[in-house]
Parts: sequence; structure tokens; C-alpha cells
Amino acid sequence: MKKNLPYLLLLLTFAYTGSIISQDVSGLIFTTSSNEAKSYFSQGLKYADAGDQRRAREAFGRAIEQDPKLAVAYIYKANYAITPQEFADNLKMAKQNLSTASDWEKLFYEFTASYLNDDMNKRLAATEKMVQLFPEMARSYLYLGEAYSSEKNYEKARQQYLKAIEMEPTWPMSYAALTNSYLFDSPTDFAKAEEMANKLLTLSPTAQAQILLGDVYRAQNNLQKASEAYKKAVELDKESPVAFYKSGHAHTFMGEYEQARSDYEQAGKLDVMPTFSKQCIANTFLYQDQPAQALKIMLDEAAQAVYLEDAAKITSARYDLLSAAAQIAFHMKDADQLQSILESLKPLSEETGRTLGSEEARLNQKSNVLYWKGMIKALKGDYQNATAKAEEIKTLLQPIQNPRKLESYHELMGFISYSEKDFAKATEHFAKTNLQNMYNKYWLAKAYESAGQKEEATTLYKEIANYNFNNIGYALVRSEVIKKI
Repeated sequence: MKKNLPYLLLLLTFAYTGSIISQDVSGLIFTTSSNEAKSYFSQGLKYADAGDQRRAREAFGRAIEQDPKLAVAYIYKANYAITPQEFADNLKMAKQNLSTASDWEKLFYEFTASYLNDDMNKRLAATEKMVQLFPEMARSYLYLGEAYSSEKNYEKARQQYLKAIEMEPTWPMSYAALTNSYLFDSPTDFAKAEEMANKLLTLSPTAQAQILLGDVYRAQNNLQKASEAYKKAVELDKESPVAFYKSGHAHTFMGEYEQARSDYEQAGKLDVMPTFSKQCIANTFLYQDQPAQALKIMLDEAAQAVYLEDAAKITSARYDLLSAAAQIAFHMKDADQLQSILESLKPLSEETGRTLGSEEARLNQKSNVLYWKGMIKALKGDYQNATAKAEEIKTLLQPIQNPRKLESYHELMGFISYSEKDFAKATEHFAKTNLQNMYNKYWLAKAYESAGQKEEATTLYKEIANYNFNNIGYALVRSEVIKKI
């Protein structure tokens, strides 16, 4: 779930305390009675820090086989889980083995488990305590930065990443975190992102470092250099699905759709969840203004996902595919198709809430269904009942300790207000949504435009047109936006 980039050498030391070995892997303190488990875990951490999720998961799994009580291995394996079921199951096993765990493991568990119940207060408290108890550990500041970032406090997040660099100047993960922050978090700074990415590449000339530099070039709208960087990543690791996905993205934005689809097909052959490659292929048709073809691909793949080897993967794949299909149907203003999709999506959403096992997860998934019900009502012009659904969301999510919990409420209310031609209110609502999502930024721009605020709208349209990062919402609007500037 979290993507980490390369770490250099892992210096391993250990000291015996009875039957338990207290391990220190680059300052990360954990406990195990097995040297074999220690070895596999250190390999997993190296792969995790290098962004190699497949190899990291395998190594953490082997560490667990050697020591089924190794809490930290379960936590890391959860962070690289393929499905919500795997995430929840690994955290459950970690919790069962915390009694003999180090203070670091316990705090790392609290930090990761905060994603189960969407509790940003606990996330921040755990990472603040990490810094207090482990002030010399760069990872403490990195995770505190992640906690700040999750609540949109990007300036404080960057301060923590810089502190991590100060503590350990040769540790690449901090540079990777700063690169991504400058790429995607407000205020963005692509020049600083390039500086950090190049420092990362100097410290660790790996496929993932090349990928991150390629991302910087994409943000700068230098698609040819981005494509070259991704090709270098493929040369460095021909088994990396990410490198092929990224190459496909570059070809997509250069209008080379057949080559993009070829890259996505290759990525799917390497990916443990190959259905994502189909989503990327569907997106290419959206960029070509063929939403019906994209929708068909999504729905067909959702129906065929039974080829995956276990029920959890099938549920996760169908949930993602149908969620994407719902957004396409909504953008096409096809309320009947959206209703049909929601009938299939609803039980998957409920299952996801049950799988994660927290009341907050259940509430979030219930709010997801209410959101689409409200959008269907709004598409049909039934604004009174659409507003009622929005108010249900607002009430339902009240117990959740996350200041961003009402972003979907504001998305729904923004669309209702826009449809009712109350553009001033629409801009107020859309401004409170997640504007890192280009689809939300698109609707804010449309609201500004309709309200006669041309300058504000044009500024946003330019930002959207040059975004160059592939997701369903952006694929839906890119062609339209480019025509506006």
C-alpha cells in the first residue's frame, strides 16, 4: 500500500537476550529467535525500500515462515498487500504477536493500523511518539511526514522529510518522499522535484529511481525524456510491471496508443493483479474519446475476474473495475447504466468493509454506496433526494477521526449545486474536495467558468491539461480540457 524507494546497504547487528535476538536493521529494531527470519526480513526491507513490491512480499512471507511470531514482517507484508483482505489479515497476525515485539514494532503497528479505521489522530500520535522515542532514526521522520501529508499538511511533511535527510544523508527514501511531495502536493515545485530525483539516482541508480525521474519529466511535460527514463528502468529490471506501466503512460500522453497498449499488456503479464493492465488499456480509449469502448472493457473484465486464484483477489479486482466503470457511466450521464453498475458494486463494497473489520471501514463503504445513489438521483434531476443522500453521508461519517472525511459529501453537493446552476455554491463545495484528483479539479474549473470567473477557470484548466499522470478521472476529461486552453 505504501511504496518505498531504494535503500543502499543494510547493516545488520544482533545481540542475544535469552531465546530472543534483538535485531537492528538500519536502526529498525525488532525481535526474532531465528537468524533465517532475520536474513529474509532484511532482504524484504531492502526490496521494499527499492520499491520492488513483488520481491518484498515474497521475502517477508519467507521471514514469517521462519518465525511466525515476527510481528514486523506481518506489518511490512500488510503495507505491500494486494487486497484489503491480505492487508487486514496481516495486521491481525501482527497484533497477535506484539507482546514480545519492540517498541518500534508496536508504534509501526499503530501507524499502519490507523488505515483500518481511518483515524488520522492515532496516525499522528504514533508517529510523533516514534520521533520522541527514536529521534536518531530517519524512518521515524519519514512516517511522521506521511502522517502530516495524509491530512494535507504538506509543509510540515516536507520538514520531516528534510529532517530524515539530515539524520541519514545517504538514505534514498527521504529523497523519494520529497520528490513525490514536490510533484503532487501543493505548492508543487517541479524544479525541486527534479533536484531530489537526481540526488536519488546518484545514491541508488536503480529501476525505481529511473521511474521517479521519468515521473518528474512527465510533470514537466517532457514526455520524450520521460519515455527514455522508463526504458532505462525496463533495461534495469525486465520483471518490473511498474516500469512497463510507466512506459505505457508516456506513450499514452504522446498519442502512441498501440505502443501504450502493448506496454500495458506486458505489465499485466508480470503483475500479480493483472486486471490493472486492463484498466490502463481502457483509459487509452478514454483519451481517444471512446468512453463506450472503455466502459465495455471495464465491465467485461469485471465479469471475467473469476480467473484470479482466490476470492479476495476477485472481490478486489471487481471492486476496482466496477468503481472505474461507475465513474465512466456518471461522466456519460447514463443514470441507468450507473444504477446497473451500482447493483453489482454494492455487495462488493459491503464485503470490503467487512473484510477490513473496523466500524469505520464499514461506514466508509456504506458512504460510497450512498454517494453513487446520490449521483444517480442528481443525474435524473431529483435534487431533493440527491441532497438527502449527501446529508446521510455527512451524518454517517461523523464518528470517523479524519478531517478529510467529507470530501465525497462535497463532491456530491458540488455536482448538485452545479446542476441547479448555483455556481457560487458549487465552487464552495468543489474547493473542499480532494484537488489532487484531477476530476475534482475539473469540476471546480467548470464551476468557476460557469460563474463567470474565467481567470480562475483557465488557471485550473492549464494545470489539468499538463498533468500527464494516468487515472480514470483524468482520462475522462483530458481531451475536453486541452480544447479549452
